[in-house]
Amino acid sequence: MNNLFNLFYTIALWSYTISAFFTHAIIYSLTKYFVKNKREWSFILTKPFISLSFSLFACPLTINGLENIQQDKNFIIASNHQSILDIFIHFKGLTKPISFFAKQELTKIPILGWNIKEQGHFIVDRKRPKKAVKQLAEVKAHLISGYSAIFFPEGTRSLDDSVGPFKRGAFLLAAQTGTTIIPAYIHGSNHVIHKTRHLSMPSKLSVTYGKPIPVERAKTKIEEKEIAEKLLKKVRDEMLSLSGGRA
Repeated sequence: MNNLFNLFYTIALWSYTISAFFTHAIIYSLTKYFVKNKREWSFILTKPFISLSFSLFACPLTINGLENIQQDKNFIIASNHQSILDIFIHFKGLTKPISFFAKQELTKIPILGWNIKEQGHFIVDRKRPKKAVKQLAEVKAHLISGYSAIFFPEGTRSLDDSVGPFKRGAFLLAAQTGTTIIPAYIHGSNHVIHKTRHLSMPSKLSVTYGKPIPVERAKTKIEEKEIAEKLLKKVRDEMLSLSGGRA
């Protein structure tokens, strides 16, 4: 019986998601010529669809520590990664556009790929590692220009509530640009859309933001690596603490 419910739930969830992307694309295409900041306008249009989806599909979201984010300044959110829902969970509480990394394959999906490019997110081509250097330079310029970004230091989705090993990229960029890092822990999204499970199910969701970690901009390559290593350890410790013992 549960599997039958989950099947209908999954069909409804993805039907809504596809229709939401289509509707967003139509509204944005018709109105983007009348606004000054197209990126911000696209982000604003996204938010009602996110709120409606959490309500329709019985996934109440609790946001803790939102006061730790100074939304008039730029920052890096360093978050654990459980599900493709995680991006939308972060979008829900933020008031300004924020960029994230999207796999190259996603840009080939109609509407979704176009939307990713229109909102100025970073495209990652894992099959061409040499291109990563250029991509990191683009992200660095993005942060220096005063924009914010979401990083998932684990580099992949976890199968449970645990926090996997971190990669250094986000922390090197923080050291190079002097961008404040805000640690975050998401819980529950892997119950809704799991990495390896085909069927979805409703679940309570939560995201907790920790205290901002100020970062001093490195002056040398040696200093850059030292700062990045310290940040990696500190952010990981903070994330584990925010998990409340789940990770």
